[in-house]
Amino acid sequence: MAKPSQKEITAADLTDYLNSESDFAFEIRAIKELQKAGDVLHGGTYMDAITGKPRQFDIRVTISKDRCVIRLAVECKNLKTTFPLLVSCLPRRDDEAFQHIAASVDLGYYTLSDTDQGETAFLANEPFVRTLSMASANCMYKTGEPVGKMLAQVSRDSNNVFNVSDAEIYGKWSQALSSADDLVAMCPDDGKLKECDYCFSSVIPVLVVPDGTLWRCAFDLDGNRTIEPELTKRVQLFVGKQSSYQEMMFLGPDYMVSHLEIVTLSGLPDLIADLNTHETLVPASVAKSFEENLGPCFDDRYH
Repeated sequence: MAKPSQKEITAADLTDYLNSESDFAFEIRAIKELQKAGDVLHGGTYMDAITGKPRQFDIRVTISKDRCVIRLAVECKNLKTTFPLLVSCLPRRDDEAFQHIAASVDLGYYTLSDTDQGETAFLANEPFVRTLSMASANCMYKTGEPVGKMLAQVSRDSNNVFNVSDAEIYGKWSQALSSADDLVAMCPDDGKLKECDYCFSSVIPVLVVPDGTLWRCAFDLDGNRTIEPELTKRVQLFVGKQSSYQEMMFLGPDYMVSHLEIVTLSGLPDLIADLNTHETLVPASVAKSFEENLGPCFDDRYH
């Protein structure tokens, strides 16, 4: 860490900092947009499941609609146009085109059966959750679309030398993933919280950056550029991060956070519009099947 300047900091210096460098002021602007989507929690701590140490989060958003709950783990980074973020993309593979959904049931109301084990009764009021893996056609992330594979901030000094780094941005998006882990652990209780006795839950990490600081380019599998660098409002980074329900009873695969959403301030309405589309989270056919069977006889993957 660089040593602090010996120059005494004045109120004018702090004002200049707040006007030009402060992430906090940028967070406030992001919150104003996110409040249009759902309930917003600004700032707080949680226990990191891996380190066991407390960590801070910037913003959490809960969007509730019918039998669906979407939780966003949002981190903000006040990037500058002199050191913007470039996301390099490849076509999304079929095994990357998925989105996990946690289907939780209030077992105070239901006894579930499993075709392999026969009927199994669970204790009333114990949380139960099943992971549903929604494939390309049934989720936001389609096969073949450009998906981020590498992040880099790029600048050029007065000598025309490039400075390329991912260190500054890595701290923020990794914090979004850690916060998402904590939100996944909340999913098993959603069935009890909803009056309908079962619930579909999704957790999505989000990184918000200022307008004019998010660029993307894309390549084919032979390394040829298919999209030259262009400003964008929204792009996804494939992460494939396994999370945990923290030893709750569950069926199907572990919950996996498939993508990090990277958006600009003006790109947030597009993301929110997608999330408010019921079919984007759980297609009607899947919801109906779950309601009729209450979870016991599902394939591990929906196509």
